[in-house]
Amino acid sequence: MRKLFLLLLVISSSLACQNVTDTFVYRASTDTLTNKTFDTAGTSNVTGTGILDITKSPYNCLDGRDCTTGIRQALSDCVNGGAIYIPPVTTGFILSGSGVDRGDGTMTLLLSTKQCSILGSNGTKSRLVVASSVANTVDVLTISPAVGAAYQELTLKDFAIVEQSGNPGRDAIVVYMPGASQLVQYMHTIGVRTGYGLTGRSFRAVNPTKNPDALVLSQWVRNVFPGGIKTDIISDSGIIDGNVFPVGGPNNVAIDLNIYHGSSSWMISNNNATMNGGFLRLRGGQQVNLVNNQVELLNAINTTEQPSSGLIVFEGSSSTIHGGRVMGGNISTNANAANGIVIDRASGIIIDGVQIGKGSKNHIYLTSSSSNACIRQNNYDVSAVILDQGTNNRIAGTGLGC
Repeated sequence: MRKLFLLLLVISSSLACQNVTDTFVYRASTDTLTNKTFDTAGTSNVTGTGILDITKSPYNCLDGRDCTTGIRQALSDCVNGGAIYIPPVTTGFILSGSGVDRGDGTMTLLLSTKQCSILGSNGTKSRLVVASSVANTVDVLTISPAVGAAYQELTLKDFAIVEQSGNPGRDAIVVYMPGASQLVQYMHTIGVRTGYGLTGRSFRAVNPTKNPDALVLSQWVRNVFPGGIKTDIISDSGIIDGNVFPVGGPNNVAIDLNIYHGSSSWMISNNNATMNGGFLRLRGGQQVNLVNNQVELLNAINTTEQPSSGLIVFEGSSSTIHGGRVMGGNISTNANAANGIVIDRASGIIIDGVQIGKGSKNHIYLTSSSSNACIRQNNYDVSAVILDQGTNNRIAGTGLGC
């Protein structure tokens, strides 16, 4: 009887864990399009609930027409925990004008102060199109929580923000958290595309008060971001996976992260990047892990974006970086940068199993501010050139392996 009781207890515990896991996966994917509360056979939204379709009354957005007013109204009507829906169309929904003030003098075409997700159904055809007349100092979509609000489980999924022509608009998506009590957390940006002609970042997080809980447990997955990602201070456990950071947009670094000095456990994996600013500029954080990324520099590196002239730079300019790995993948400079990888104000970084192309100077540069790095067996296009000016760094093949 005792054995039977224990067996049932184990099975029960297993099923309970499975239910928790399934619930988390479902919420993270935010696949809510099957739960639309508007009348799909009619013409009107059920306002105040669920998902609001911008093509239905009272918003009435039309393909190829200006829909700035309609989308602003939909964002205003959206309830906390709800969403607006951008259907797939041929041309896209036009956004125009000089924008609205997000609160600090910065103008944005769309401003959402609600916990409102934005969902499309096709990353290329569910399109918001920035009119060519929009100034290149105006952002496109800004999410800014109300005072005292911490918005969680907010999702941007399967839509595009592109330019009509030329170079209108600046940052495509901005999360603006101006006060210590104004936070976005558990945010998921999935399958979003931004245009090559926008002049700023594809995704920008602005955190003036440096709240260490900002964007905790957030994810950026399967996006196409020619403007890259840039953050102020943000928190733990982020995932940047399977994104494309293509050359041809602004000359930015693909990922410019400033992680709070006590925050850790980031995964940056399976991305493809060819942007002129290199792949990663890490300003602070702990245990940031890079796994199986394909990185190539096709043109001379933009040293304004990446002053250390490396494709991957553990910079530590905000706070000393502790721990982290670069594992697998390919780092190809084509001699367009001085270094493949730079470890600066950082301790305990491990580089292992990476294909590294030599820069004009080095494969790997360990500055005088680096310490306790571990350079294991990697593949180099020519005989390894590793410049070590740091303290207690260990390099395979030198008698100081690790």
